Amino acid sequence: MKHLFPLLLLALVLPGCDSPSPAFMGAAPTRVTVGGMEFRVFAKGNRAEVHRVSRQWKPAKAEVFARGAIAAELATGCRVVPNSIGGDEAIVTLKLDCEG
Repeated sequence: MKHLFPLLLLALVLPGCDSPSPAFMGAAPTRVTVGGMEFRVFAKGNRAEVHRVSRQWKPAKAEVFARGAIAAELATGCRVVPNSIGGDEAIVTLKLDCEG
């Protein structure tokens, strides 16, 4: 019985690891690989949330931001607005310019 609790907890927590934030609920993810990093891109309107789903030990934040921005552009066909990138090594948020 004591081994059942960790398994139950794991089953409840793991599905949340690949879910977008509430602002992006309903957005279909697009899987993109850039420079060996795999991302899932959720886009809505002029914003995107990019989840790094590949496993790298302590990737540099600047590297994740740069590759995440490229992933967002590939997934959406839009350009990333300069100086709009935020987040961390796991989830990158940014604004998109889809006008031209």
